[in-house]
Amino acid sequence: SLPSYRGGNVNCEEFTAEGRRNNPNLMVKAYDQSAQTLNILRAFSTGGFADISRLQAWNLEFVEASDEESRYRKLAEKVDESLRFMKAIGIDTSKPEFTTGDFITAHECLLRPYTQALTREDSIT
Repeated sequence: SLPSYRGGNVNCEEFTAEGRRNNPNLMVKAYDQSAQTLNILRAFSTGGFADISRLQAWNLEFVEASDEESRYRKLAEKVDESLRFMKAIGIDTSKPEFTTGDFITAHECLLRPYTQALTREDSIT
């Protein structure tokens, strides 16, 4: 009997002794890809892309030519209208509450023993 498939970050689906052997290089590759993704998310969330006033400019490809597109556009128009009202009554919409966003990431709990060694406290936060 061979070891279980533990996911693409640990071993391979291939039902062979070699495929089911734990491969730390897969974890390193996943770590590198995750770090790149988090860097992109940080850049978007703090670099102006998350600015609520840019709601209409956010990627609409996911709803294009669907019933959701018109609902999304209507929601975006309501948000724009609300922002104009806030500005009219003196609210500063250039504050971080309106221009940045928080995000949360998680990992598969099955990989915890493998990822624990790579975990560090972010020096920025």
